[in-house]
Amino acid sequence: MANIEVQSKSDDKRCRRCVDFVAKCDRYALHNSNLITDLEKFSELIVVLSRADKEHRSQVLALKIDISEFERRLAQVTIKIQDLKVQLETCQNTVLERNQLILDKDNLILDLQRKLEKFESSSDVMNFCINNLRLKDSEDEMFGVGYKKVPPPINHNYASTPSIDPEIADFVPTAPLTVDPLSEEESESVSESE
Repeated sequence: MANIEVQSKSDDKRCRRCVDFVAKCDRYALHNSNLITDLEKFSELIVVLSRADKEHRSQVLALKIDISEFERRLAQVTIKIQDLKVQLETCQNTVLERNQLILDKDNLILDLQRKLEKFESSSDVMNFCINNLRLKDSEDEMFGVGYKKVPPPINHNYASTPSIDPEIADFVPTAPLTVDPLSEEESESVSESE
């Protein structure tokens, strides 16, 4: 709307109140025209903002879809991580079991090596004993393993031996030997078990 021009008449026919009223109306008309201009500007701005709002709403909707897709993928990855943790624990337990098995085998190997060393040292002693107990070349010196000059006594009473090795005959014990006598029942059970 166009501005309304105030016509001032120099007529004194108007009263002072009327002049004030006309001035007031002119001010209201000017104010109304300014408001209408602002309203037109705001209407254009509302149209622009509503277009921008539609764009922003579509972007918000797209972002919500992206967030839901991200949350879905995050849930999948979390499940995979939990599965991998379970597999890792299983593998760690398997490794611990195998390490324990290897440790047990190593201990067994060490034990067998110790036994082999004992056997080797005891086999040397046994070889020495066997070589000393073999039959001698002459009939005068016949004694040892496998030689029987006379058959064993019928009562198994071995009170005397036919010939004794000189080393055994000269043996002197350094510690006293104490033996508990067996009762008749115990001696019978021992002889039956043999």
